[in-house]
Amino acid sequence: MDISRNFGIARSTIYSIKKLYDESGGYVRRTGNCGRPKSVRTADLVGKIKKQVKDQPNNSVRGLARRTISPRAP
Repeated sequence: MDISRNFGIARSTIYSIKKLYDESGGYVRRTGNCGRPKSVRTADLVGKIKKQVKDQPNNSVRGLARRTISPRAP
């Protein structure tokens, strides 16, 4: 395509924009469920961590995370 050469854009980008245009009748950016999740900080998790800090105040942050958020599989 001459368009990709004229604008210096990859041909695959032009095809994906054209496909989007054909499907939706216009070019609308897709938003939604892409990228990293915002947070794992839930009220339940915050409560668990506060309880562990209160019960065992000498724990490291790494140890708390290992036991609470992402326990390692054996």
